[in-house]
Amino acid sequence: SRMLHNAVANLPRYAVSPGINTLAGSFAGVPAILVAAGPSLDKNIDQLHAAKGKALILATDTAFKILDAHGIVPDMVFTIDFKPESARHFEGMDTVCVPVVFNLDAAPEGLALCRGQSFAMATTLPVNSWITAIAGKKGTINTGMSVAHAVFASAVYMGCDPIIFIGQDLSYPGGVTHARGTGSREQVTDMLNRPGERMMKVVSELTGEELVTREDMYVYLRHFESLISQTTCRCINATEGGAGIKGTSVMTLSDAIDEYCRQPVDAAGVLAAAAAAYVPPSAAAVRGGIDDLLRQIRPVIDAAEEVINLLTRILALFENGPADREQVRALLASTREPARIVREAEALLRIIHTELVRELLQMRREGRVEAETFAAQGGGQVKTA
Repeated sequence: SRMLHNAVANLPRYAVSPGINTLAGSFAGVPAILVAAGPSLDKNIDQLHAAKGKALILATDTAFKILDAHGIVPDMVFTIDFKPESARHFEGMDTVCVPVVFNLDAAPEGLALCRGQSFAMATTLPVNSWITAIAGKKGTINTGMSVAHAVFASAVYMGCDPIIFIGQDLSYPGGVTHARGTGSREQVTDMLNRPGERMMKVVSELTGEELVTREDMYVYLRHFESLISQTTCRCINATEGGAGIKGTSVMTLSDAIDEYCRQPVDAAGVLAAAAAAYVPPSAAAVRGGIDDLLRQIRPVIDAAEEVINLLTRILALFENGPADREQVRALLASTREPARIVREAEALLRIIHTELVRELLQMRREGRVEAETFAAQGGGQVKTA
């Protein structure tokens, strides 16, 4: 899968990057402004100049170019999108002075354009257990369903309070999908005419107006509300438009900055100190971990191929009618040892191909895949669940 490809490609950078855990609680009580790229960002983006150096400005990758166009340098930019086209958010950008936060899913094409400091965050996927063994603990962030969720969870993890949302429309006011200045911006009418797009209407919690959004965007909204309900920090929606987010206090960005962004914040100093204190694993340790995984994989692959070969031979016996039961039983008996090797490597198989193997193992546990079913069918028919 694409995400597994990304994980392998990103492993060297992931190994040498300090984790988000080096920043746990480092910004306790510091206001954070989460910048997404919704259409309402056009209204108040220039007001961020007043917050620079007095709040932690955290940007989604989609908002990065918009901020740059307005002369605003975020303190951190986050990227987790696995699709190669997400690299467009970094093309032509000066990334040396902007730390990027990423996970293994992120498109390596975009990370290759990030030439400054990077911080890694672990995910809850099974592959993380093996990665941690060779790259060390990085700090697990529940990235949710979008990069904005990941930014919010990271802000909570770093101790930020309050957390101020801007550009978080989660809908399409004004008939456009994003603020000006990002390559993702398009007209909603173009989306409506595109096959496969699942659109819906929501009533804004802020204005009462009816807005168009995508079904997945609505799910993102509800997930945000769930995340907010689980935190004790103050959450302020200063988007000044969009669907509205339950659980947040509503303020203009100007008022939020005046009330909460009063003290100097040395974000660059904190980030630089965390990076300087980090001791990465040696190249030999990383290579050793990879070699160890390969040594574990080889016998499992051999055993799996043997099982496939034996089952192929069993199926061939049924091609011309009922098969000889004794031959079938003998071949099934031959699958037991290689099948045992495969079953005992469940944790390893989750690493190799997470989603597919998880489903196959669950099918096996539930009895939906049983080799003995073949032998039980004397007439050559195969029973399926």
